[in-house]
Amino acid sequence: MISILGFTRGTGWDELDAPQYYRCYLPLREVDRNASDIQAKIAGGEALSGATDDELGGRDIYTMARMYHENCDGFIAEIHRRGGILVLDNDDDLTETHKLVSGRGREFKGVLSKVDYVTVATPPLAEAFAQYTKRPPVVLRNHVDTTWMTSVASKAKRLVPGLTLGFSGSPTHWGDWRIPSVPFSRILHDYPVTGLLHGECPRYLGFAAQDTSLVKLGGVPFSIYPVLLKQFDILLCAVDNKDKFNDGKSAVKPLEAMAIGVVPIISRFAPYLALAKAGAPVVVVEEDTQDGWYEAMRGLIIDEPRRLGLSEEGPAWVAEHRDMVYTGWKHWADFYRSIV
Repeated sequence: MISILGFTRGTGWDELDAPQYYRCYLPLREVDRNASDIQAKIAGGEALSGATDDELGGRDIYTMARMYHENCDGFIAEIHRRGGILVLDNDDDLTETHKLVSGRGREFKGVLSKVDYVTVATPPLAEAFAQYTKRPPVVLRNHVDTTWMTSVASKAKRLVPGLTLGFSGSPTHWGDWRIPSVPFSRILHDYPVTGLLHGECPRYLGFAAQDTSLVKLGGVPFSIYPVLLKQFDILLCAVDNKDKFNDGKSAVKPLEAMAIGVVPIISRFAPYLALAKAGAPVVVVEEDTQDGWYEAMRGLIIDEPRRLGLSEEGPAWVAEHRDMVYTGWKHWADFYRSIV
């Protein structure tokens, strides 16, 4: 029996952020449920602070999503003394080679060089990290839990009437939304739709409309994130291909949208195009220009049967192809078996 312990800040729903959920909690939960030869548990900050080394010891694998603390030699040495392996997971480029994210890029590179294995969400991220790691990083693609997302989203009450479209994301998308922002503004003035801005959106998007056709939704704990995402009918998943930081990004945003029946319009970005090639119900902009984005939005607005069809196909497609509960856990279990 292989024994795994995953470290997170906390184990409660309100304590897990997206990286911890997708890259530690969800895969370990499903591996523990489905792999008869693997026992996987999660320990949050409170449990760790009160536990002795003997209580935490005895595992074959220890894993966590993201770690910056370069002064981790004692921690790693104790894991090795007890015969364990430390796996660091990451789904974004935190080396700060191309973009400042936390100010701790140097420390993060140091950690990459010290852990036993590194897992990532995309091949480009594996290539970027390989120069720092002991072994070539292993790619484990992001998967979602469709049943959980649809269950939470079903509790959502519509905040605005009529058709909605817009952006959802973090500050790292500042440049990604620059090109579609202008056609987005035009759409809000040309058609009876409401624009939505969710998360930490750049200031320039606030100028997309000067009336009630633009609604801003603040950030929320990940546990109720599907409720906010369900406010969209169309989600604009824009990525700037010229930004080298984006080389490491995954396709998780359109996966989340499709899982709850929101139709994604996607950039011509490799991980997104891979979804389209696999038959996912997404809309690909013909070209990443203002006219390309305008026509993609306009097409979905005026063609309701097409939009509703894509919406209906989304949850089933994600459940079959990129769901951790049904198939995703197998990739993680195979990796864990391969390193013990």
